[in-house]
Amino acid sequence: MYQLSPKRLETWRSEWRAKGELAFPGKGAQPQSKLNADRISELERKIGQQAMEIDFLKKTLRRFREQRLPVAVNGGTDSMSKS
Repeated sequence: MYQLSPKRLETWRSEWRAKGELAFPGKGAQPQSKLNADRISELERKIGQQAMEIDFLKKTLRRFREQRLPVAVNGGTDSMSKS
């Protein structure tokens, strides 16, 4: 059928016993724990990036509010009056 030697099968069996699902990390199905760990890492990076963006936007908004010109009290602009 597949022409595998008993020695090769015993080697693979030993690797599987020693490492479990991590013994054969090829392109096949990955262990669920590996997929979860990768997904968690990806989401943690995304959260960190979003936290930095939020902090930046908060600081920018604070600066904008501090630098904004006061609104004229009398409802008009004296410097733009028509002659």
